[in-house]
Amino acid sequence: MKDKITLRDFTMDYVKQRAEEEITPDVLKGLIEKKDQIIAKCQEDKLLSHFKDDISIFLKIIEEYEKGVYSSIPFSVLSVMAYALKYILEENDIIPDYIPCHGQLDDAIIMLYAIHLTQKEVDKYLRSKTQ
Repeated sequence: MKDKITLRDFTMDYVKQRAEEEITPDVLKGLIEKKDQIIAKCQEDKLLSHFKDDISIFLKIIEEYEKGVYSSIPFSVLSVMAYALKYILEENDIIPDYIPCHGQLDDAIIMLYAIHLTQKEVDKYLRSKTQ
């Protein structure tokens, strides 16, 4: 019998694949430059506001990685964080952001999967800051 793929698995594979294809060191720099825009978008949207702490941590890790302060994170994990932040900024994504009530639903789903995929490394980062 053929194995079934779940929506969860499909979405996580999608996030990992898009992160691998789209995230470069230049994209990381661009996200740092757009930090205020990312934070503002999350504060404006009721759904995305639930992820404000995670988004702040993602931004901090990317910033520290770029500055060479924190380098013990695999680029593949960093790229998932960056992809989620980049996706939040995109206006015309899977569900365009201008659609009332539903426009940020896909942004939140991508963010949720990014959190799941990066949790171990985020925990490791947070532990390194408390030592």
